[in-house]
Amino acid sequence: MAYQILDEASVVAYVQERPALREVLPNPDRIQAREVGDGNLNLVFILMQEDDPAHAVVVKQAVPYLRVVGESWPLTRDRIRYEAEALFLYAELAPGLAPLIYEYNEEMSLVVMEYLGQHQVMRKPLVAREQFPRFADQISTFLANVLFKTSDLYLTGLEKRPCKRSSSTLTCAKFKKILFSPILTWIPQKIIGIRLLTLKCKPCARMWRSSMLSPNSKWLI
Repeated sequence: MAYQILDEASVVAYVQERPALREVLPNPDRIQAREVGDGNLNLVFILMQEDDPAHAVVVKQAVPYLRVVGESWPLTRDRIRYEAEALFLYAELAPGLAPLIYEYNEEMSLVVMEYLGQHQVMRKPLVAREQFPRFADQISTFLANVLFKTSDLYLTGLEKRPCKRSSSTLTCAKFKKILFSPILTWIPQKIIGIRLLTLKCKPCARMWRSSMLSPNSKWLI
């Protein structure tokens, strides 16, 4: 299947054509999809069965540009491959402590992964002083297995080499630039463009509001 950018309709059609997903989505004719990505990098869809929301998956697709800016800022789609390979490795080294990957499609630059709708972001319950009695054991087990078994202390040089993904450095550098450059220096001629950008990017907007001192400031921080 040639690469194409999916939407809420076409992602349902894609999943319906994947027999390997029948176990997690046994009734493909009754699937609903909604796009929940934050608009920065990738497309993220939650797909669930209308008759049984417990049957659900997440489809994540890389697009060939930075979404928050548009097609004028191209990015490699390889980033989704790095993510899929990392999650496959985490599942091998620390079973049960990372989201499962049901399918990885390199040509479409997407992964179909476990839906963690029953989970919540820890930040809010921690602020509410909730306790997680298994967290220390789970996070330490995950970190010990993943960090040690991907290190030079455990792997040989030849085994270690495939773990290095230096070509993703460009993607990281571009994303850092678009997020952090506007708040580090004052560029009057680009103020309108930056403000338009913050409307699309909530992290940018928060950093903009918290960092800007005054319209006459040379530095924003």
